[in-house]
Amino acid sequence: MTISELRRIRKKLGWSYEKFAKEAGIHYNTIYRWENRKFKPSKLAMCQMEILKQTLMAKGLLKRKKR
Repeated sequence: MTISELRRIRKKLGWSYEKFAKEAGIHYNTIYRWENRKFKPSKLAMCQMEILKQTLMAKGLLKRKKR
């Protein structure tokens, strides 16, 4: 997952930084800083975001991309 994809997912869901961060289990400033390129997320953080993405798909909140 990339930062651009993370932002796209957050906006597609209509979630604020706060809501997205709460679901991800991190502080909302972290999401803001990532999206605005103030900090680069660690590999572990990006793995956690991928897990969140998969969870959102499993709940039906996100649809899988068609190839």
